[in-house]
Amino acid sequence: MVSEGQQRKFEGDRRLLQSQTTLRLMNSDQTDRMEEVFELLEGDVITEVVDGVPSITFSNRVHKFIERNMSKTLIVKLLGLRIRDLNSCPLSK
Repeated sequence: MVSEGQQRKFEGDRRLLQSQTTLRLMNSDQTDRMEEVFELLEGDVITEVVDGVPSITFSNRVHKFIERNMSKTLIVKLLGLRIRDLNSCPLSK
């Protein structure tokens, strides 16, 4: 259990919260682009020290974003397809 006295904010939090990740998926057969912008909001990242060990905790929103994007990657890996081959995949229709 961590008490409030043990929690310590790092200066890096401010920079981390201000950063944004832009993911782009470009279909090689078409010129359409899908762009998703994900910004870390205040409360999405909590850094603390537990028993002298730094700990970083992400909110459920961040976990869901990561899970959604990793699941797309996993499907591509399991199917053994390259991104340009996804349009011809029967599962994508």
